[in-house]
Amino acid sequence: MRLAAQDRAKLTLLHVIETIDQPEQDEMESFYSMLESKARENFERLIQELPVAEFAGTWEIVFGKRVAEIIGFAIRNAVDLMILSSRKVDLGELPKGLASVSHQVSMLAQCPVLLVKC
Repeated sequence: MRLAAQDRAKLTLLHVIETIDQPEQDEMESFYSMLESKARENFERLIQELPVAEFAGTWEIVFGKRVAEIIGFAIRNAVDLMILSSRKVDLGELPKGLASVSHQVSMLAQCPVLLVKC
């Protein structure tokens, strides 16, 4: 938020709900609805905890494959910078760590990506 505030940039918080490939999507509707409701509650709580002046932006919840949805969102919305949380990679499990969503997005993004280690 501090980065966005410096340039009066628009900030968009994005949450992707990963969908499961299966022929009977109707069976999953209530499950996805519950996940969306929980994500919406979390966004609303997060926004309320922030000083109003600090959050000049929006939030969005989308469904699909996480990496593809994040990249597609960035392209469709002409995003200048993506900021993603990223877990520390265990060097003993390097192939697994390199398969993380944040690493994949950082490699495929068409704009700069800032990874914040958690």
